[in-house]
Amino acid sequence: MDMRSRPLEDKEEPPAGPGSPPARLALTRKAAETSPPARHSPPAAALYPGPATDQPRTLFQHFQPSSESVMNGICLLLAAVTVKLNSSVDFNCPCLARYNALYGLGLLLKPPVALFLCGLPANRQSVVMVEEWRRPAGHRRKDPGIIRYMFSSVLQRALAAPLVWILLALLNGKCFVYAFSSSVDPDKFLDFANMTPSQVQLFLAKVPCKEDELVRDSPARKAVSRYLRCLSQILIQSIQDWG
Repeated sequence: MDMRSRPLEDKEEPPAGPGSPPARLALTRKAAETSPPARHSPPAAALYPGPATDQPRTLFQHFQPSSESVMNGICLLLAAVTVKLNSSVDFNCPCLARYNALYGLGLLLKPPVALFLCGLPANRQSVVMVEEWRRPAGHRRKDPGIIRYMFSSVLQRALAAPLVWILLALLNGKCFVYAFSSSVDPDKFLDFANMTPSQVQLFLAKVPCKEDELVRDSPARKAVSRYLRCLSQILIQSIQDWG
């Protein structure tokens, strides 16, 4: 049989089913045409501000007044008032042997005590410490460590202005001369060799009063005054080394 004389029969392709690739492609295109457009979400930078936006806010919060900054400001204000009072008030020693020590020690210690008492109620943590100490135990026991921390914080702030006063008074030296002029050992000075004990005591009591006729332009008075001022400076140095 001659194969060349028989025409070639076309093979019929089977119909495409729903699972065939052309059918899936057509369904995908149809779904894409009928589906609504997708909504675009805003960028993350619009929802969450970056460092450039947070910087002014952080700076503003840094300069907002807090309880700590207010307490520190009050301490600085008391210290400034202390400096002003110490420089503006004129002190006059009575130049009497019985009262020089009381007057000098009073000027050295009484204003610091008053400033300390003023600094205690000005500190908010003092009220919190008292409330913590007086409250009933209840379900939360009292922590002595918290009370000690608040007490040390209150004490440090309240002692700022008194220490400024004491340091300025010792730096000036007048209060120290007032308080201890009558307690100087006369044997350390040759100018007292020809004086009786009563004359020496009277002279030492007049040392703070440089305009008095007894000690005016006296080298002995200047020597005693310089000696006491040097002791005052040494005391300041020892306080600084201890602190």
